[in-house]
Amino acid sequence: MGMRSGDGAASAARPPLLFAAAVVLAVEAVALLAYTAVNVVDIATNNSYQVSNGVALVIMQVIVIAGIALIASGVAKARPWTRTPAVMVQVLAGIVAIILLQAHRYDWGVLTALLAAAGLVGLLAPASLKALARPVPEPTQRATAPAKPGTAKKPGTAKPGTAKPGVAEKPGNSAKSGNPAKRNPAGKPVSRQS
Repeated sequence: MGMRSGDGAASAARPPLLFAAAVVLAVEAVALLAYTAVNVVDIATNNSYQVSNGVALVIMQVIVIAGIALIASGVAKARPWTRTPAVMVQVLAGIVAIILLQAHRYDWGVLTALLAAAGLVGLLAPASLKALARPVPEPTQRATAPAKPGTAKKPGTAKPGTAKPGVAEKPGNSAKSGNPAKRNPAGKPVSRQS
């Protein structure tokens, strides 16, 4: 028997690997926050290459940190909308890891690569995918009675030009319709006369 949380989802529906992915996202947000703090110190001590670029970079980093924290919170709550952004964050972290490794920053590159791999494993595990899947609505049964032989169709349901002689067509289906596709269903050129 799983406990119900405030959003009504059973805690049993949140597999451990999904929780591990949420922890990885939170760690990545904290690491980016630490890097942002280093950037702020560099700007304050005038060690930044250009102060205006440093300020813009810090603002962008704060926005990204807030987004990653929001995604981590949503993954922890098994919100379906978080699946794609969480995977994209891990892919981007993997790209950053490759860049760091190519720059011979093995300490940070290996750590970032391990975090990205752990996050992807947690998000792409079958139980996690099932927990993050959007619920499929149940099909509704239409209460329609079978058509009885010999019953007449509703007026206006016949195709244009196929009405029986002496029976008026519905104005929306007539040849004078404002829609060229209805006037000319065969796709023949329509000549307009004034």
